[in-house]
Amino acid sequence: FKEQTVAEDPTIYVNITSKDVPEDAPEVGTYFQEHALTLALDEAGKRRPMYESLLDDDSRPLDRMDATPLKGSLDRWRKVVEHNYDCAQTMCDDAFGGDVEAATALAESAFDKRFKHLERMQRREKNRLENSEAGEGELRDAMHRQETVRDDLLAEKSRVLRAVENVRLRLQASVAVRLVRSSRVSG
Repeated sequence: FKEQTVAEDPTIYVNITSKDVPEDAPEVGTYFQEHALTLALDEAGKRRPMYESLLDDDSRPLDRMDATPLKGSLDRWRKVVEHNYDCAQTMCDDAFGGDVEAATALAESAFDKRFKHLERMQRREKNRLENSEAGEGELRDAMHRQETVRDDLLAEKSRVLRAVENVRLRLQASVAVRLVRSSRVSG
């Protein structure tokens, strides 16, 4: 918990998320535009955009809060934290949905280009072999090799598209900031 002096007195939960890419396909991260999202939520789970830069803003002092008073109501705070996490995850999924669609389109486009290039290369090889009057066995081996390469590229495309669908924004850090009423001290 961090404490900050302002004109309100709610607790804000700043949730920092980032892209979680499947370990077996780290290359799918290149198909995504956004890499992180910061959400500030109040105790009710309502988004409070004005506080989303709270941790980045050095002009606002944050003091460490004594957590002793919270120990008497651990169950309440546990429920608030779990509710906020669920709300933040839902907001992340909603915000990230369009990114998954865009990344899928980019991956499809990239694989289309790779397939076109492969087809050109394979046609050239076949024409070269036919024009050089290669034997039937050599032509058959080349066609088998080309089919294997196409199958491998199809398998890679399927793996990458599955991985793109599995990319999510995951909570990386969460900080509770208790906002306390400001008071002026005459000096």
